[in-house]
Amino acid sequence: MFAGILEAWCAQGSNEHFKVASHLLRAVPSKFVLEEHVFVGRILKAARSSGTSRYQSIRSSLYGAGISGMRSGVAGEPFPQDLKMREQAEHVLAGLSKADPAYGLYDDLRTHAEREIERSLAEARALAEEEEAE
Repeated sequence: MFAGILEAWCAQGSNEHFKVASHLLRAVPSKFVLEEHVFVGRILKAARSSGTSRYQSIRSSLYGAGISGMRSGVAGEPFPQDLKMREQAEHVLAGLSKADPAYGLYDDLRTHAEREIERSLAEARALAEEEEAE
């Protein structure tokens, strides 16, 4: 419901509409960006057709929301949230062309998740090496 209302409101296309939308999208839960990928694609397409600065603002807000939130898990293992983000981003990317306005966002989310997963694994290796050295 929120997505539909925001999309209809942004259809008016003024700079102020996109500014408000950008602020609202910063506050959505991280799972929104991955679960509402159809809406995300449409709002990014509308923003891109309205201008580069509007597109960048909406994309930045969605990226920030997508990587936000608490992470919890087992020490030395990747966070389940990062594994899920990578999987969902890859799923969305499989249905997009590189020319799609949403492609860069989901590629950045996948890359972020991969970096976080690798960081967790590197920390686990470092802890294992420390334990062996003792």
